[in-house]
Amino acid sequence: MPKAKSEYEVEELYISRLDDMGCEYVNLKNYNDVCYNFRKQFCNLNAKELIAAKGVGNSRMQSLTVC
Repeated sequence: MPKAKSEYEVEELYISRLDDMGCEYVNLKNYNDVCYNFRKQFCNLNAKELIAAKGVGNSRMQSLTVC
């Protein structure tokens, strides 16, 4: 029977897998940091849709601040 892993071992494995997928650690010190990071990640995820909705051409896509 396999040995049960501690919570620490499971967490380290999870963090390692996230790192392998290209995720990066973000140091969040307070609630404002959490809100800022959420907005930044949300905008990154939806950048193409937001740019299309604003009617901005592809040539300006790289320099546009969407949020």
